[in-house]
Amino acid sequence: MLVASARSTLLIDVRAAADAAAGLADTHRATTVMGRTLLQDALPTSLGLRFAGWAGGLDGAAAALAVLPLPVQMGGPVGHRDPAVAAAVARKLGLAEPRMPGHADRVPVARLATALGVVAGALSKPARDVTLMSEARAGVPGRGGSSAIAQKRNPVAAVSTLACTRRVPVSSRRCSRRWSLPWSAPREPGRRSGAR
Repeated sequence: MLVASARSTLLIDVRAAADAAAGLADTHRATTVMGRTLLQDALPTSLGLRFAGWAGGLDGAAAALAVLPLPVQMGGPVGHRDPAVAAAVARKLGLAEPRMPGHADRVPVARLATALGVVAGALSKPARDVTLMSEARAGVPGRGGSSAIAQKRNPVAAVSTLACTRRVPVSSRRCSRRWSLPWSAPREPGRRSGAR
């Protein structure tokens, strides 16, 4: 029940961020900026295209989280509760019926963690771009003044978002110090579960 409520709130925020990014993409469709690879200048690209990438990532993450079934977690102390009781409670609460008692089937919890990791990755991409690129800050709210330099505008919301998403083991930006992280994230659990 708490997860369903938190998911609803999170989806509102992620969808609002995606809509804002889509608006920026439209506004800056013809704005040329220097593209980067591994944080180095590469070839010119459109700032609108960068913002469209943010919108697409956020929309995809929200869509995956929205359709994730959230089964009711009940089964009694040893999983002996009548499945019909769990089904009735699930219907009443608007949750999915469990396949098995919650303590015996941890797949729904793992799926939720995965979906939230994708959301964190989708949020970290625009936040990192805003902290690194002055061009990406154009029209992006959530900036605060500097205590030391009067004319400086710090990307406070982006820094706060990064602080939160860093606690989740995902990355959606290639940079030299995290180059292998996106592929190592799924590879390591595969290794530990016996995959060769």
